[in-house]
Amino acid sequence: MKNFREIQQEVRNIILAYKDGKELPHAEGILEWVLKLKPDADEVMRISAFAHDIERCVNPNKINKDQMIKEDFPSYLIAKREHARIGAEVVEKILRKYEVDEVEIKRVKYLIENHEVGGDEDANIVRDADSLSYLTDNFGWYLTKHGPERARVKLDYMFDRMSENGKRLGLPIYQKNLNKLYNN
Repeated sequence: MKNFREIQQEVRNIILAYKDGKELPHAEGILEWVLKLKPDADEVMRISAFAHDIERCVNPNKINKDQMIKEDFPSYLIAKREHARIGAEVVEKILRKYEVDEVEIKRVKYLIENHEVGGDEDANIVRDADSLSYLTDNFGWYLTKHGPERARVKLDYMFDRMSENGKRLGLPIYQKNLNKLYNN
């Protein structure tokens, strides 16, 4: 990908500007998981993973998915799709600024738009990496903020959406998080 390092730095700067960089551990975590799941992941896949949640950083509180997860699950899924769509548009603008090839732009958009649901092999890897990063990097924060009942719903959702390979890798982490829920 043309200008990969500059693009990654611009995305990092956007993430760092939002709430003192609170989203950075998750962005870095998903990238680490993508590389564990697919060590030869290309730059398109790596930038898609790193930037997958950029919508939160440029559109804070516009789409409140956390409130919907328990109360209205169908609305939660619609909100997640909108979150992914907006994020893909934001990253597309960045890529166009750096004159990235149209085929690569299209693939980045596809991967970000499908990071919640998967699709092809690469989209499934990004989705699994997102869930695995949630389990390792975000669960503790979510539990503290929302309490055990909502944290259990989110934990199960993030685990259940993974592929069998993702579940195999994530099962020990999932079980550890279940222990946190019930041993606090």
